[in-house]
Amino acid sequence: FGIPVVDLAPFSEVNTTSTTITTSTTTSTELVFLTLEKAEMVISFTQIAMTWNRAARFGLSMPEAESEDACIEAAFNETTWAALGSGPTCTWSGDRTVLFIALGFDPTILLGQDVVTNPEAFEPYGNVAYLPTPIYNATLKTSDPLIPVTAVLEVSPQLAHPCTDISFSTVNSLGYVGRPLAVTWSFGEQTYLLMQQSLYDTVHVNASSRLFIPAQDFYDAVWVLRNRVGEVTYQKIDVRLELFVHVTNWLGMTSNASAFVEVEKNEVPKPQVGAVSSQNSSLTNNEVLTIEMTTAAVDVSSCAADDGKVSRLIDIEWQYK
Repeated sequence: FGIPVVDLAPFSEVNTTSTTITTSTTTSTELVFLTLEKAEMVISFTQIAMTWNRAARFGLSMPEAESEDACIEAAFNETTWAALGSGPTCTWSGDRTVLFIALGFDPTILLGQDVVTNPEAFEPYGNVAYLPTPIYNATLKTSDPLIPVTAVLEVSPQLAHPCTDISFSTVNSLGYVGRPLAVTWSFGEQTYLLMQQSLYDTVHVNASSRLFIPAQDFYDAVWVLRNRVGEVTYQKIDVRLELFVHVTNWLGMTSNASAFVEVEKNEVPKPQVGAVSSQNSSLTNNEVLTIEMTTAAVDVSSCAADDGKVSRLIDIEWQYK
């Protein structure tokens, strides 16, 4: 008997099917945009609040600030930076949506003026995508009530011989709001036109808080009037130098005041008295205090203080005050 032979060929090939699954993921990047919404004067007009639409920071291309609260000059255009005063400081709010700029010394920025940055000076804060930022611009406004100004005009002395130095002052006016008041001087209605013409240059060219009229100028103005109206009329009329001031603070608030000095018509003028020693002193117990002063008679004809050698007696009475 022979061994049976089995043909294995039909079983040598097995069909196998394989499936591959490919997953695709699409990633998108959202750009954020920074916007300067407003610039306002706050905290009694001592600071500027720049409000942004989202958290912000100084641009990464800006120079590093000198200190934690320092402003970066390069972040602002030249005009804006100069108007902020010398040494402004910058601090961010907790959520970094507001930059507070404390004005420096002698600022000049005004309401209605534009606050302007440089390109790429401010950027969105955080790990966000953004395009290079532009120049930002906002008109400076305020929601706080404007601080009024009250003009105060004082004159010394109030009664004076024509040969006397006259001083007018507005230094006690109110409403400075951290900056000098703008003062415009003019004559009041009680000043005769002839005196106005004589003192015009002294009064109208002055723009400071004080106005000083030398004795000679005052004497000349009175003499012009006296010579024109005649001695009889001069002795009958009231002769006054009245000045008027128009005072404005930098917020645009205004106020007016006036004061006058009346001319004393006695032929013999009052003596001129001046302090030599300090007018204010601090004393300790048993300390000796020396008070010195000068006195001088006035030469009316030349309207100048004499050298003190003229034989005129001047009595001095001392009083506690």
